[in-house]
Amino acid sequence: MEINRHEGRFRTLWITVAGVLAGFTGAAVWAVSLAVYQPFMEPPDLPGGLTSAENGTYWPRDERQWAILLAFAGVLLIAGPRRSAVTAGGTLAAIWSGADLWLDRVDVSGGAAAWSLGAVAAGGFAVTAGAAWWWSAGERDGELVRHLAVVGALVTALTVGVLGNDLDHDVTLPSGESVARVPSEALSQGVAWLRGGLAVLFAAVVLALLAPRLTRGRRLIAAGCAAMLVAAPFTFWFASYVIGSDDLAAAAALVVTLVAAALLGLSARPLPVARLARAAVACLVAAPVAIVAAFVGSVLAGEAMTRIAADPPVNAADTDASAPVLTVLLGVGVALVGHLFARVPAATPAVSHPWPAATAPASRM
Repeated sequence: MEINRHEGRFRTLWITVAGVLAGFTGAAVWAVSLAVYQPFMEPPDLPGGLTSAENGTYWPRDERQWAILLAFAGVLLIAGPRRSAVTAGGTLAAIWSGADLWLDRVDVSGGAAAWSLGAVAAGGFAVTAGAAWWWSAGERDGELVRHLAVVGALVTALTVGVLGNDLDHDVTLPSGESVARVPSEALSQGVAWLRGGLAVLFAAVVLALLAPRLTRGRRLIAAGCAAMLVAAPFTFWFASYVIGSDDLAAAAALVVTLVAAALLGLSARPLPVARLARAAVACLVAAPVAIVAAFVGSVLAGEAMTRIAADPPVNAADTDASAPVLTVLLGVGVALVGHLFARVPAATPAVSHPWPAATAPASRM
């Protein structure tokens, strides 16, 4: 009862404001990334069809997809982590993503286009969030929905700057000449602020979904999980020093991050410590598999989106991975494993003893 009262108070105050801010910011970031950043980085359309991009050339597409995910999270904050909110937000994200690829295909560009697209996207978010809030009235919050949203948003907040920090890329022309496409200093600073803002807003989503559910006894567990997240960079340094490979060190730090994120998502539930420990071991075992599977899925998704948008393909020496798809698959995959192994089985009904109970002897008069 205490949790429900606090949760209602939080949601009516700053959680709703955070959801509105997330949705409108997502609309603005998407419009700027599509109409300003994408035309700058897109390789020239030259005759011969031999122009190719390199790994990370299409980083504006990552910004756009992160923005759509942020708007989806905003719907969950306004309407609550409920099935109706997931349905409404998922429908918005699907339609928005399809329109995004089509607009990329027709080469929308310019400041006026950015303003128009931002206004349309903000309006679509407002309508969707309002409808989700109306439809979800009376529904109970879903613990699994909350858990998936917390872990996915947390993994995204921690990796949004790491997976997209290289803005300088080349394109290969039909003559074989490599032409550098280096953003201006002002553009680079703008992207840095943009990514920092995305990371902060995704972290705010985690806080808004998690904080109202933390009782006093669970705050200590949440603090321990947060300490594991802080220790992830030190894991990278130690593994790099011992193993001597930055790739393996980065993988080790990512495993620690995923396990800590999954446990932080579970910290708000009234689970025994033994259940959390079992979930931690399961996530530790599943994390390397999830990393490989998510990377393959992100490459397949990135190549498909490049073909749909009719952009020049990435050369064979590099990969056309989608960082947002990677973070979503990582977060959802590890969160599902943690949820499965931390789940408390339903209580079984008591079975009556097959033998009749002994009757007490009658007292003698």
